[in-house]
Amino acid sequence: MKFYKKGETIVSEGEPKGSIFVLVEGAVGVYKNDVKISEFTQKGTVFGEMSMFLNQTRTATLKATEDAYVAEINTEIDDLFKKHPDVAKKIIINLSERLMQLTDDYWHLMERLDIEEKIRKYI
Repeated sequence: MKFYKKGETIVSEGEPKGSIFVLVEGAVGVYKNDVKISEFTQKGTVFGEMSMFLNQTRTATLKATEDAYVAEINTEIDDLFKKHPDVAKKIIINLSERLMQLTDDYWHLMERLDIEEKIRKYI
């Protein structure tokens, strides 16, 4: 487990794939082009898995948004899932929750754009 001070970078966008992480305590922000797009605050949240699943470089920068303790898991994803199926389940749950949130955000954005379009027609 590693301690990150508020503002400290955990991984940077574009870095080679590597470990996945588990939030033990604190908060971690997800940044694209220095804009915070998400934040993990729930203990046990798994993050940093996209680069391992997609076999690509890091897709975002992760920074501690408050002092944070983070566990690092540095193993091949197939080996991890075979040895620890509970971790696989946790990752699937995390990804499903994120997809649900993104779907909800997208729906609200489309609803807002639709309302703005209707307003423009009457102005």
